[in-house]
Amino acid sequence: MKPFKYALLILAALMAFSMTVDARTTSRREQERRELERNRERRAKQLKEYKKRQAQAVEARKKRVAILEAQEREKTEKIAAARAKKTQDQLTATKTAAREKALLGEYEIMAREVRMLSAQRQKLVTMMMGFKGLEPPKNARDDGREIERLTKLYKSAKGSQRTILAKRLKEAKLREAKKKTAAAPPKSRRSKSAVLSKSEQHRKIMGLLTPAQKLKWGGYKLSQDPALTFTGIKMTEPQLKRIRELCNESAKGLPDESASADPLVAAATRKTVIQKLRVQIIYEVMTPDQRAKARIS
Repeated sequence: MKPFKYALLILAALMAFSMTVDARTTSRREQERRELERNRERRAKQLKEYKKRQAQAVEARKKRVAILEAQEREKTEKIAAARAKKTQDQLTATKTAAREKALLGEYEIMAREVRMLSAQRQKLVTMMMGFKGLEPPKNARDDGREIERLTKLYKSAKGSQRTILAKRLKEAKLREAKKKTAAAPPKSRRSKSAVLSKSEQHRKIMGLLTPAQKLKWGGYKLSQDPALTFTGIKMTEPQLKRIRELCNESAKGLPDESASADPLVAAATRKTVIQKLRVQIIYEVMTPDQRAKARIS
């Protein structure tokens, strides 16, 4: 019996050992499985976070590109608008100059000869328009087209570009509203100017000039007087310059055209000044040959 008992004990010990080994093996495998599962979950989480960061980076790049594109569009639009404005201003200036030239007539020459300041010239234009019963010139800027253009751009704009266009659109609308509500000049003022005689109008215009400008204009008109034309005698540039200097000096003896004076007295004074000036030109400017021709003529 003893060998049998020993065999049973040994078998039981082997079975217990085997079960212990199996349990340990199973436990180790379970741990390894769980570790693999945790590693998979960690890698999946890391991959998800990586994809999220990539998506955020792509979105950030898109926003930066959109901002740069908007800035570039705005820059291009500003350049185009500046060019269009420059072209429009040049066209408007040309038309305005042509209208003013036709309006001023001889006084256009006066403005150029005496080198009128822009403020003086504007007063002259306004005065002439008043004499003719016309309304003063208005701002030629076409805000209606500008509003239409900005509205189209505003509808398709986004982000900061939309804000900038909204501000510009508001400013254009305010300008347009001010132009529509601007009052016309009183008719009484125009009618009062319209009844002035030509001589009264001329005196008012001459009142715009400074004393120095009046002398320049008087000298110019003396230089253009037919009584100082010498037929068949060609003057050199230095001679013409000297004649103009004499005319400017002699203009001091002419009556003040901005003041009221007797027309007969003014005409006589002018005739005397021209006679003296003619003698000066003959004896102070001409050569002996020219002087002989002048005496014959």
